[in-house]
Amino acid sequence: MAAQAKTKAVANTVRQAIATSRATGFTSIELRGTSIELSYKGPVPDAVQTAIAQARRTGPVIIKAARYSLAELETAMARITGKLRTQPGGPAHSIEITPDGQGLVVGVDRATTASALDLPQVSIPVQIAHRERLTPYVGRHNDAPPYWGGAEIVNTDVSAGCSSGFGVRNGGQRYLLTAGHCGRPGGGWENGDRSRFVGNATHEHVEHDLLLIATDAGGRIYDGGVGTGEFSKGVSGWAWVIGGEELCSSGAVSGAICGHVVEAFGKVLCGYDPYGNYECYSGLVQSRHRTGAIAGRPGDSGGPVFSLDGTDRVVAKGTITGGQINGPILLWQQFGTAVADLGITPVTS
Repeated sequence: MAAQAKTKAVANTVRQAIATSRATGFTSIELRGTSIELSYKGPVPDAVQTAIAQARRTGPVIIKAARYSLAELETAMARITGKLRTQPGGPAHSIEITPDGQGLVVGVDRATTASALDLPQVSIPVQIAHRERLTPYVGRHNDAPPYWGGAEIVNTDVSAGCSSGFGVRNGGQRYLLTAGHCGRPGGGWENGDRSRFVGNATHEHVEHDLLLIATDAGGRIYDGGVGTGEFSKGVSGWAWVIGGEELCSSGAVSGAICGHVVEAFGKVLCGYDPYGNYECYSGLVQSRHRTGAIAGRPGDSGGPVFSLDGTDRVVAKGTITGGQINGPILLWQQFGTAVADLGITPVTS
């Protein structure tokens, strides 16, 4: 992770220039060793070119012509997702962008055909392929205010356990950011041993699996183990996710896990929430643990995904949605999406 630090910082500068200039042709940005590869459809805007020129003072930046923009891919995915939501018992359960960015893959867990799925027509090539059905995670114990990320929180509606992500603010109000599938606006939350009432959820973005709980939130997250070896780190800020970077997570069940390598963007995951609703969550990042270790467990949902900033602070990267049970794949929503959707910034320390 330390070896990537300089390249990641430069890539984040380019990615932020793309976000602030509202560049419509962006497809992806990835680390290639000490180089950065930007895939873009059409002419690159002047503001982004300026950021690229600055980045090239640090290392190579390769611009690759893209067949489709991320916006075009996500528009097609949204049409297909609408169909998947109506088929909770069907074989199709996920959508992903092909590694070369030139099409989509609809994941199925049993034999079927494109005609049987009756998917809507889109302008992007679509493949049907077998994929393991991943699961939204639902399941440190007695957190107290100011509440930190990585702690166990319990939905008082259905007693479902999840994890807090990051303390965030919007204006003068502070919140805990967690996974949307864990609760609902108006629903109450307690800490893990149910000794304290944390607060009520106030805002949700269902499609992106994001939820805000109004409370006294702090600018730190739990690190280390669960029950033993626990400590905390301050949050220094947030950054965009870059393909190929290596990150850490800290769910309330698994504790801190490092070695998540970002391998895909724009993933769609369909599954049941704790209330029994069949929902589809889009725009997710997929990472794979570099050693094949278990990446997360039920109850880690909402927990923080982060990069390291020195020895005692972290940079917010996202919040956990789900992944494989006993497998190396983790799915999560990036923090930049929450910034765009909810107008938040992290509480820092």
